[in-house]
Amino acid sequence: MTGSDRVRFWAKVARGAPNDCWLWQGSTFGSPKHQYGQFVLSDRGLSRGVGAHVVSFRLASGQWPAKGLEVMHSCDNPPCVNPAHLSVGTHTDNIQDAARKGRYHVPRPGRQKLSTEQIEAIRARVHAGELQCVVAASYGVSKTLVTLLMKGSRRQYDAPLAPRLVRKAS
Repeated sequence: MTGSDRVRFWAKVARGAPNDCWLWQGSTFGSPKHQYGQFVLSDRGLSRGVGAHVVSFRLASGQWPAKGLEVMHSCDNPPCVNPAHLSVGTHTDNIQDAARKGRYHVPRPGRQKLSTEQIEAIRARVHAGELQCVVAASYGVSKTLVTLLMKGSRRQYDAPLAPRLVRKAS
């Protein structure tokens, strides 16, 4: 980023108090309900649009987020570029944060066999020491599905903080 990029960026930000949201006043992208700021960087004659919150993170931390990571808002306000409200995490971290805060709902596909209550019962039975293959048979599902449920890699939106399966030393 060049010095002129920094000046152009901060000229498009309505800064408030340090703990308030600093709102992006430039161009935006996203759905009508969730408008994120967009900033155009120029690099050796080429230009590319970058999320304004990502640029703010870069200006504050001195680095771009590592590959596979996203800049997340703790304030849940897409146009906010206050570096104090930004952190880095995986896409899963970001989705689970949104689900915990009630901002992300994934409707259950019609073909799913298990309800949320049944999944909780499966997890409880396995945690109590029952064999996964026995629990799976009683619900008419595969042992693999039970294993995935125990790892928390299925139904992550229903129970984002599902207990992870911990193997005991033999």
